[in-house]
Amino acid sequence: MMTTSSNIWALSKSHEEVSRSIFEPELEDEGSPLAFGALLLLIFVIYVAPQVIFPVLEPLHLAKVSAALAVVAYVTWVWRNGAGWTFMSREVRLMLILIGIALISIPFSLWPGGSLQYLIDQYSKSIIIFFLVANVLTSFRRYRIFVWAVSLFAAFNALQGTKHYLAGEVWKYGRVLGGASSIAGNPNDLALVLNLSIPFLIYFYETARSVTQRLLVVILLGIDLGGIITSFSRGGFVTLVALVLWMAWVVGKRRGSGAFVKTCVVVLIMAVVLVLSGPTGYGERIASIGDMSKDETGSSNARWTLMVGTAQGMLLHPLGVGLHMNNVLLHDTGYGWEGVHNVYLELGTEIGIPGLAVLLWLLYRLIASMRDIRVGYEQVPELSGLAQAAGGAMVAFVTAGMFHPVAFHFYLYIVAGLVIACQQLAHRVDLAMEHDTDLT
Repeated sequence: MMTTSSNIWALSKSHEEVSRSIFEPELEDEGSPLAFGALLLLIFVIYVAPQVIFPVLEPLHLAKVSAALAVVAYVTWVWRNGAGWTFMSREVRLMLILIGIALISIPFSLWPGGSLQYLIDQYSKSIIIFFLVANVLTSFRRYRIFVWAVSLFAAFNALQGTKHYLAGEVWKYGRVLGGASSIAGNPNDLALVLNLSIPFLIYFYETARSVTQRLLVVILLGIDLGGIITSFSRGGFVTLVALVLWMAWVVGKRRGSGAFVKTCVVVLIMAVVLVLSGPTGYGERIASIGDMSKDETGSSNARWTLMVGTAQGMLLHPLGVGLHMNNVLLHDTGYGWEGVHNVYLELGTEIGIPGLAVLLWLLYRLIASMRDIRVGYEQVPELSGLAQAAGGAMVAFVTAGMFHPVAFHFYLYIVAGLVIACQQLAHRVDLAMEHDTDLT
């Protein structure tokens, strides 16, 4: 399916690692440039929502048009080149099984028509974007452009949320309205979007090619952190702490346990400072994580009740109640219309315990595969760094999943696509190394 460029640059041995060459392959872009351009347009529409800012664009259905264009362009390229339709790793097979279980649940749903409509309106787009991201980002150049775009668009939403906060345009108890688009349309989703982009910003900082790039990254990190704080999202705070601790562990594995301990101390100090110096009421909001009596909104007790109800429903319906039917089950059992805020309980109750088992194994494999590439390709800094960032984003999602009802939304499918694209880059690097060996 894949070819590599003959333009491969093998750098000489460095002063620090005389026993090992640093191999930096320059991989050609593979696949349709039109599909890549349409994918960038689709991400722009998902994150920025220009039709919301400029209502005149709404009749154009930009998301559907860009998604259709990307799919047609990619399928046409595959057909013309006789290539496989997707890079097929173990993790892609697990994703296909998960998607299959979700589709099978529809005819047996509590409301088949509602499940089918959700498939058409939301889940089909998540599936499409997963396979596009996984298979169109076929070079380091494309991967970097895509992640830069996601990082910039996420920061745009953070600015929107912060602007609302500073203007006093907030929900009850001072929580921001969210970002500009539906993917960041409420405080919790805004915090999730920002946490998912932070590992890639750190990657860009570590690989910055100029002082200007590094300064831009610092600014974006500041914007994202400000957005997470003003969101007042407890899940966003927990996810941020888990993400930083994971990164400290990764650094500790590479540089020694002393670096890990120092980073943990810094994280602890920063967390305390953040809680004490944050906006009015932020400290009390974070404290309510451990003491639900301090939650003035009452959402902690409500969400705990919904989690208990969902867990009971999952045991009563081990094969699931159908795609997007968690809220219907909760309503029928006397818990109201609001769905559970937990990816694992949401998915388990909708497509069953077998589907939950597949999801958990898939998440483990996605993180483990990035660990393997991060450690196994240290002689390819570009690839190792991307694997570290993608692995960090997966850790952020796994943590945030305990607080969000987004089992079938874009978040996981974009990050999982980035993981698969990283696997494909590793495969192409292997081919490039073999080719370089043959030349010598």
